[in-house]
Amino acid sequence: MATVLSLVHSRSWTASRIDDLLIEAGHTVRTIYPADGDPVPTRLDGIDAVTIGGHHISPYLADTHPHVAAELDLIERTLAAGLPYLGICFGAQALAIVAGGSTGPRPDGAAEFGYYPLESTPSGSDMFDGLTHVFQSHYEACLDVPPGGELLARSELFDVQAFRIGISAIGLQFHPDTRADMIAGWWEGNAHLHHRLGAHPLERQLVDAEAFEASIHEWTRRFLHDWLGAAS
Repeated sequence: MATVLSLVHSRSWTASRIDDLLIEAGHTVRTIYPADGDPVPTRLDGIDAVTIGGHHISPYLADTHPHVAAELDLIERTLAAGLPYLGICFGAQALAIVAGGSTGPRPDGAAEFGYYPLESTPSGSDMFDGLTHVFQSHYEACLDVPPGGELLARSELFDVQAFRIGISAIGLQFHPDTRADMIAGWWEGNAHLHHRLGAHPLERQLVDAEAFEASIHEWTRRFLHDWLGAAS
């Protein structure tokens, strides 16, 4: 069983499908809250894998937010050690930047906020088998696949939804960590996305959450098992 270091960006974000499924599978999850002042480890002793979740700021703000700089350094060390890394939303964008890619908004400012179809590439067809729609909450995203990376999935609005660096470093722009019972809370916490082009109203999100929850849950369980096993 693995010890997974999980970086969460607010103590109020106490629920995560990712952490719950990891614990259910027998793994140990060590959660820290860097944006709330928890120090980011400078050594990976005793850590078998790292996850970094969403954030309300850009990974380009390392100069003004020391915890972001520390997280980028942690990603570099995780990649150098060959440990499994999973970045979700902000965590995926941070991985892209560390690996030499770039992130940013669309020219029209459109957002994905709600459930959207996911299109796998040939390289990602096995990984995303059975997953048709995913929950999204962003208006910035990876603009390109980092050098040496592999595109795994795209969506209509954003070309880079999932990518892989090496064997087991995965960036997911979408949110498999978000369960159906969390959607109302995500709506309240993301007012800046409500009226952006492409965003879905709350009523549609709640209906879609019920429709897609089971497939997302089962996919996430299988994905985490494969992700942690990739580097072994």
